[in-house]
Amino acid sequence: WTKKSRDTVLEMLVAIQYPFHILSVIEISIPILNLDLEDLVGQSVLKILGPNTDQAMFVSTILEVANLGSARSQFIVYDRSGEERKAIVSFSPFLQSSGVLCCQVTIEPSEAITLDDGFDDSRCPYALLAAESPHCVMQVNDDFLSKFRCTRSQAVGAAFTRFHGPGQSCWDPLLDAALRGKIARDRVRTSASLATTEDD
Repeated sequence: WTKKSRDTVLEMLVAIQYPFHILSVIEISIPILNLDLEDLVGQSVLKILGPNTDQAMFVSTILEVANLGSARSQFIVYDRSGEERKAIVSFSPFLQSSGVLCCQVTIEPSEAITLDDGFDDSRCPYALLAAESPHCVMQVNDDFLSKFRCTRSQAVGAAFTRFHGPGQSCWDPLLDAALRGKIARDRVRTSASLATTEDD
């Protein structure tokens, strides 16, 4: 997928009853997942799912639309050739002109890396953080332990402020972007130990 833009968004209306047929396609500026209109309309939306998709979560989110719920999450979806694609998928209720409630599903490319991607890449320190403040550390790789001169037991469970120091608001947009499935980069100060700081 190319860089995310309105030209790489697929929006479609999906029935909220199994097998979740695609009722219509609202927008498809370029072939998303290498699928054309005839590949989509009338087919089950489940055709874009595969072995590594959290299918239970995908289905339960569509069903929740019946209670007027909305959601946005990352999923692994599959293109026509069976290749995995990381996507941000949004679900929201949509009332058709006939008065029938359906689910509007929007699929956008995601720049987020998977957990396996991050921790298999040993070129730099990696940490998995909780989404909610204070963003406690959930997992780290060996390079992270070397960089910050700590043990795994000292790192896991600690608030991330321990490693970037207090009052550094530059971290907020980075963490917010990651939560929305985007890659964000900046030059920031980190605490390589409790007493020192370094540029990264």
